[in-house]
Amino acid sequence: MPRTSLEIQMSKRLLIFGCLLGMAACVSSAPSHQARAMAALGQAHYSLAFRQMLLALEADPDNLEIQKRTEQFRVLYNLDQARNLIQSDKELEGIENLRRLLEEYPVNQDAQRWLRKGILKLAQKVRFEADEALASGKLAKAQQYYAHVLLLVPGNELAIAGLALVEARVKSKLDKAEDIYNEAVDAKAVLAWERVLYLAKICRDFDPSRRDAASLERAASSRTAKRLRESAEKLRKGGHWGAAAKTYRLAAGFAKDAGLPWAEEVDGIIDELMKEMEASNLLERAELFIKAGNMEKADELIEEADPLCQHDRFRISALRGQSLNAKAARIVARAETFARDHRYERAIELYKQLMGGPSETLGKSRIEQIEESLAENEKDYQKALKLLAEGKKQEAMDLFRAIHIFNPRFKDVEKRLVDQ
Repeated sequence: MPRTSLEIQMSKRLLIFGCLLGMAACVSSAPSHQARAMAALGQAHYSLAFRQMLLALEADPDNLEIQKRTEQFRVLYNLDQARNLIQSDKELEGIENLRRLLEEYPVNQDAQRWLRKGILKLAQKVRFEADEALASGKLAKAQQYYAHVLLLVPGNELAIAGLALVEARVKSKLDKAEDIYNEAVDAKAVLAWERVLYLAKICRDFDPSRRDAASLERAASSRTAKRLRESAEKLRKGGHWGAAAKTYRLAAGFAKDAGLPWAEEVDGIIDELMKEMEASNLLERAELFIKAGNMEKADELIEEADPLCQHDRFRISALRGQSLNAKAARIVARAETFARDHRYERAIELYKQLMGGPSETLGKSRIEQIEESLAENEKDYQKALKLLAEGKKQEAMDLFRAIHIFNPRFKDVEKRLVDQ
């Protein structure tokens, strides 16, 4: 079966992402499972790919990178299942699956795209039923079906035209308004507030003087605004700054329609969320630079993010700690290189750079070890000079040789041994 453009696009996205993370993500037996998962993904076998990632996770359950990738494969698997349902004329089930997925990942473009396709396909089927109802004179049912299409696809021209034909056969616009108002009241009884809002607006389109419909519209706007605001708060608490800002904007629109006072506060909240989103992006880049060993650039990004980040302060502190530890590790590695080359003075200078940081104790310990060793060398050196002065050259040379074994760069020991 040929792969659709969406399958190819989805596969490419994950393959690119996998290339970025795969090398550092895995331990134990997980790489083989991930390799099989990637191979299955390349052939659009999403179920097999997801199962292989579950095996990888089972092999290494504490690996955060494998956890992330398994979640990405789960999303791809669920997308593929929903797509198959929609293509198998099970649009309602597919749409419901996609809506559940979008509750977890509100900005997933593939889920949004397939949700639109499923809704459009379902709307087309409902419109065919509406056309048949209209042709058979079942005006109420035709109106209901066309309204359903417009609820699915606002602005659908064929549904609008169908409603126009229905309306042309209705004796009175006022009667129509009354019918729609009653539907809105029924929808209110089951707390279907979005449908209430839609029907109340339609009722007022038929009869703008209907104050009861206006009141119902304000109530529906208020409930919808409240629901969206609660969703935005959940996204905000979860650190999904961009999605939270978008949902707050939607909530504010309904809140203004309902005349709710908190609508004016939303602009400030959105500004705050956009700053948090920018800070999050900066900190993600800082993490990459820390992994690449470029602590100077990482520190710049952390400082840039600091004034923007008000919620996730722990992440700021953690990244600063990672940067300091990475710097300290780099200093220790250089110092140990100098120490192995018996360039102890330079090693001590580097260890002193650890003072005041998380590796201060290590630095002090290494400095004490080197200084004790140098002090022993100095003690033996002075003893050797004394032996020379006493004419005990052989004993002195033996001491110089002992010093040279442990520290060939100590003072003029090497020269004395060469000149003996």
